[in-house]
Amino acid sequence: MGYKKIAKYKNVPVSTVRGVVKCYQMRGSVEDAPRSGRPSLRTPGSELVKRVETSVEENPWASLRDITEGLNSMNLKIGQTTVNKVIKNLGFKLRIPRKKPFLDAFAKIRWKYWCRRCIRWTSARWQTGVWLDEARVEYTPYQPGKKVRIREGEEVLEKHLVPSFKSERISVNCWAAIAYGSRTPLI
Repeated sequence: MGYKKIAKYKNVPVSTVRGVVKCYQMRGSVEDAPRSGRPSLRTPGSELVKRVETSVEENPWASLRDITEGLNSMNLKIGQTTVNKVIKNLGFKLRIPRKKPFLDAFAKIRWKYWCRRCIRWTSARWQTGVWLDEARVEYTPYQPGKKVRIREGEEVLEKHLVPSFKSERISVNCWAAIAYGSRTPLI
């Protein structure tokens, strides 16, 4: 097969196919050549990696400096750059936490109770209700805050969320009522 046919079959660019073939002709293999330089002392199963992972999972809100100082207090002589590399290799990313409305324990119980009651409603019952919907557009000037270290898929865990409260933000509220087959204009 030619370069173009292989590229079309594998859905890769022609230049990639050409480069792989050239590499095979030069070295007899397409495996990566060993890199020059000193090998890394930090292996994925090492004690350091386990300690970094434990400290980040215990306190995902801690800064890089706090994590490094905590590890150095355990007689591990390590720098912030190395700790940051290990954290990235473990899959943690530094993100602004998602906001959620603050619900106390009683409010959560009330919402669960309402949902359990509504689970048995028929479609006719849902059609007889009038539902109010509210949207709020808020402008908040940039306020630097703490970030949280999160792995992929853990964004909505309770320990990674920050509760939101009403404040002195500039906001515009919009309301509308929605019924089966009709709605009111936005107010």
